[in-house]
Amino acid sequence: MSGGGGETHGELAASRARVLARADAERSALQRELHDGAQQRLVHALIALRLARSALGPGSPGAALVDEALTNVEQANRDLRALVHRVLPASLVHGGLASALRSLVDDLAVPVALHVDVPRLRPEDETTAYVVAAEVLRTVTARSDAREVDADVRLDGDRLTIDVWLTRTPLDADRTEPSDPPRDGVDLAEARDRTRTTGGSLTVTDLGPGRAVVRAVLLVRARREPDPNDGVGRA
Repeated sequence: MSGGGGETHGELAASRARVLARADAERSALQRELHDGAQQRLVHALIALRLARSALGPGSPGAALVDEALTNVEQANRDLRALVHRVLPASLVHGGLASALRSLVDDLAVPVALHVDVPRLRPEDETTAYVVAAEVLRTVTARSDAREVDADVRLDGDRLTIDVWLTRTPLDADRTEPSDPPRDGVDLAEARDRTRTTGGSLTVTDLGPGRAVVRAVLLVRARREPDPNDGVGRA
């Protein structure tokens, strides 16, 4: 039922999609600014400090101060690199979803057995898929009882499926109750919203003691590869 200034379901979905598209554009701009600005300045500072340290003798009174500064700048560089990756990794733009997810899992607290079989997609679809997969993987691996995590990302037609299986540690003397699996309504709020915006779904299934799987299904469109014959013979 419409009228009275109300919006239809389709209008609301389109409005949400526009909001997410603007947010993703802002993410990309922020990622470029951090990567090309602050990160580059920190790298230059690191080089200068290392050169200064090598020029100082072992007993130089300034050596300890340079060492401290070098340690702090190295940590700041690691922190900023992690922040850039959380915003949007450069590897997503240059290498696609598979490259970005492989880079992501290298920095997670729990080892992840990752399999990705997805070609290059439209930039907006790659961003959505990365944000969904990243939130699921970070949520699952951040659990104190996470022991094993397996992830499978695949494309079948216009359906991109992200499966993340969690194996939790067995109960011990200090834990008499098993922990709950991740909840799609609380722990995975952004992933759920973005998945639904594509027309897909996100579910969390408890597979029994110590096992759970998070499945996100996104509706996407594969990126059209340039046709080498495009424009041939045209004026």
